[in-house]
Amino acid sequence: PKFFPMLTTDGELFLIAKERVREVESRDPLPTDEWQIGAPATVEVLLTGGAVHSGNIYLESLSGRTRVIDFLNRVGERFLLLYTPSGTVLLNRSFIERVRPLD
Repeated sequence: PKFFPMLTTDGELFLIAKERVREVESRDPLPTDEWQIGAPATVEVLLTGGAVHSGNIYLESLSGRTRVIDFLNRVGERFLLLYTPSGTVLLNRSFIERVRPLD
């Protein structure tokens, strides 16, 4: 799907074009361990426009490798899921300028 629904706190419904969304942040509590599959890697992500996010990504190892570069190049999803101390952030990969491993 190219759009996703967003409901405002006022009850208004918007249909948002995914390709135009740079980031989405959720302040919900961190998911439980069963949602965090793979080895954690701490990274810093710089987006176009200058926004910087730091947190963990979880590297699923299909080929026995768990390097950040392999994960970023292999996963074909539009959004990168980043676990931060304040919640989770979905980052649109087309807006990512660079990723710096912090481990």
